[in-house]
Amino acid sequence: AMALPAGAKWGQKPAISAADRELEAARQEAAAESADAAKKNLRKVVLDSGAIIKGRRLESLGDAFWTIKEVLAEVKDENARMQLETMATELVVREVDPSALAFVTSFSKLTGDYPRLSAVDLKVMALTYQLERQFSGTEHLNKRPRPAKQPTAAPNEKDLEGFEGEGGE
Repeated sequence: AMALPAGAKWGQKPAISAADRELEAARQEAAAESADAAKKNLRKVVLDSGAIIKGRRLESLGDAFWTIKEVLAEVKDENARMQLETMATELVVREVDPSALAFVTSFSKLTGDYPRLSAVDLKVMALTYQLERQFSGTEHLNKRPRPAKQPTAAPNEKDLEGFEGEGGE
């Protein structure tokens, strides 16, 4: 017969020591970091409704897919919805981190794009920023928009090849 630890009763879960809890927390953290590391090498895609509605097989765009609930709400077409349901890869629906949304909103105001962007557009870009921050960090990203480059010289004939002016030919 199996002996119970002192003070334990049948059917009662054994007490978990603080050290065991810390070890389990460390294992879970390591597993999450390992999953993030594995995803670093995947082609990651944040989906907007346009990509879904076009009807193209989404799997050809990448290996791992994310979107936001607002994008899914925009997809009304039955064929597009069926395509989402039959994807071979999991589509992860995430909430946007408020700090990522604030960064993208501020950046878009600095570039002058803000008035032309919908709330869903901003959230999709914020999720993209959020995932980039999670998987690759932000050191390689611009904190502010770069100044617009002015053309250094007039275009030459080769640059204009195939272009018709207002008068046409």
